[in-house]
Amino acid sequence: MNFGITTPILKVITLIFVLLFVSLNTIDAQEIEASSYPKVVKAVKSIALNAGTKGILGVDLGMNLNPSFGLRVGINYFDLSVNGYETNLNRFAYYADIDLTLKQSNIELLAEYAINDGKFRVVTGFAFFFNNTLRGKVQLRDHFTLNDVDLTPEEIGYFQLTADFSSRISPYFGIAFGKLIPSNQINLSFDLGTYYKSKPLVEIDATNVIRNNDLNEDVIERNITQYRWWPVLSLRLAYKIN
Repeated sequence: MNFGITTPILKVITLIFVLLFVSLNTIDAQEIEASSYPKVVKAVKSIALNAGTKGILGVDLGMNLNPSFGLRVGINYFDLSVNGYETNLNRFAYYADIDLTLKQSNIELLAEYAINDGKFRVVTGFAFFFNNTLRGKVQLRDHFTLNDVDLTPEEIGYFQLTADFSSRISPYFGIAFGKLIPSNQINLSFDLGTYYKSKPLVEIDATNVIRNNDLNEDVIERNITQYRWWPVLSLRLAYKIN
């Protein structure tokens, strides 16, 4: 079994993190001397790395608008592939090889309301998914006997399903434990929530003996629409920008 993670977006996220870290630490608060304008005070910010089910790796920038309200804008990378996973689901006589690809990298904007001195936060917002696709392929691992005829896995064929979520924008609802802006220099917080995804477009491809499954596309599409809530469990390591 092989796991694969595409690297270009990871490099982009790392570069963004480094550039933000350097630039934000070199910005000095400035005062506007013109009497017609109020004094401008630099907002307290944090820059953070996060990892979990909303992204294998992500980076975000946090800002407190006031002691109760905050904003987060970030980018999350999620491009995961699993190849050659063998299973019989603990119930069947035959094993199958499963290939799975999940892509759902996104850019998100979140608004937060802080409770208990910011240690607990109610979070809502939305994410724009520039990848939002699930693809799975299943093929028997071993020979299979059908009507006294011995068939190889290639002769039996494979079954492949692709689900492409039609809308790229998904709302987010959740809660967070830990402060958006660290009290000291660094802190660790935890996000628990969900994205609500759009109705997916389903395509089925099957070959050889198990072909002609395209008639099941509508049935499978209706079943998948019942599972449009994508759970979010994410750790966030934040650095305070003074």
